[in-house]
Amino acid sequence: MAEIAEHYQYWELEDFDTMFYLTGDSLGLIVTVLGSDEYICIEAKLSDLGLDEWIAASLAER
Repeated sequence: MAEIAEHYQYWELEDFDTMFYLTGDSLGLIVTVLGSDEYICIEAKLSDLGLDEWIAASLAER
């Protein structure tokens, strides 16, 4: 994980535009393994990111 964090720390958020996914309660980033065609999915709960309130507010506005 430290190697992944070091490699991606300078990436802009826009670089992940097509490299993410959402589940019912999580946000995932898809990152490639350095020097490989393999990838890793890193997932965090929306509540841990503070996004669950933002999503609820967005849905309420509809």
